[in-house]
Amino acid sequence: MQSIKAELARKSIHFLGVGYIPFYLYTGKDITLLTVVSLTIFALFVEFLKFRFGVIPEWILREHEIKGVGSHLYTGVSMSLVTFTLPMEACFVAIACGIVGDGISGLAKSYSRKISAPLMFLSLLILIFILSDYINFNLYSSVFACIAGAFAENFSKFREYHINDNFSVPLASSLVYTLLA
Repeated sequence: MQSIKAELARKSIHFLGVGYIPFYLYTGKDITLLTVVSLTIFALFVEFLKFRFGVIPEWILREHEIKGVGSHLYTGVSMSLVTFTLPMEACFVAIACGIVGDGISGLAKSYSRKISAPLMFLSLLILIFILSDYINFNLYSSVFACIAGAFAENFSKFREYHINDNFSVPLASSLVYTLLA
């Protein structure tokens, strides 16, 4: 189990991704896509530097990220795909589930694994209801997208092969939202 200090540092970086929503609203899909793809390429470069020169301190990395690929790269790839292929509302659901829900779930896991999935789902519902005042969300689809995100986060841990939740949660939640909207 990682220390609270490391988890708070990881999640403070994680929550910066919420800036995607106002950035998308202000700049539009094309500029957002260009920015997300550029940041993903930068993350790939950081991964190279991590393996070659150890530029990222190990205390902030999880065990599987020390010798494997960092979560920031998975997030970049998934959000690049979502931004390129899906409508704005689905992108925002992906950010809500992938950044906020997963971030809160990660913090909750450092306290108790039993409460992480319910807390993730509850926090996502609250966020979706708050955002629905500003963005035209389909609330019915949002609820099922939150369920899909929570399921994807838990499902990735129970398989023989680990599917990084920073990749699976945004994709699952945004696809479910799009299919039901």
